[in-house]
Amino acid sequence: MNQGHYPAKLWAHIQPLSDNQASFQEAANEWEFDFEDHIKHDGVNCPCGHVNIHILCNIRNPKTLQTAIVGNECIKWFGEHLKAVADIARHLTSIQGTYVGPTKKGYQLQFQVNGNHSVVKQRQIIEGYFGKASAYGREGRWCIAVYDEREMKNELVEGAKYTLNIIPRNSRSTSAVKSFVMEMHSAQLEQ
Repeated sequence: MNQGHYPAKLWAHIQPLSDNQASFQEAANEWEFDFEDHIKHDGVNCPCGHVNIHILCNIRNPKTLQTAIVGNECIKWFGEHLKAVADIARHLTSIQGTYVGPTKKGYQLQFQVNGNHSVVKQRQIIEGYFGKASAYGREGRWCIAVYDEREMKNELVEGAKYTLNIIPRNSRSTSAVKSFVMEMHSAQLEQ
């Protein structure tokens, strides 16, 4: 990342929120992907000056505890690892999966998904960045586990196919361990 090629407005926004304020490259390395939002109606503006952005990357700085929102294009200025995670997050809408049932502990829902989906194929990137991936092999099939924040478990039918919309989040436990959390946003029964 060449310091002379980043958007000046983005640097002006990120600099006071960063611990290392001497260079954009050093400051950018402090930031982590937090979650991605999709805005359906009027978009918002990115700190770089792009207007009407509909895919927003929420990032946070664990050193300063500051957060920021940047567009899905400007995430690239924060390094390839954040861009890769944001790209994976972008593909978590309209996943087709068959409901397998809740996990043993009951607070996550399991869906069997196609092994060619990016959340399966790029699980090593997710594991490398977050330490854990929500995609795993189960009895020769690929599954994902999603948190049931909307308490949809009682509405789902085991064996039925659903189109899932998932919101990825970077979650920290009290021990400050990062993990990739996939939270269920909606599940529509396939006809």
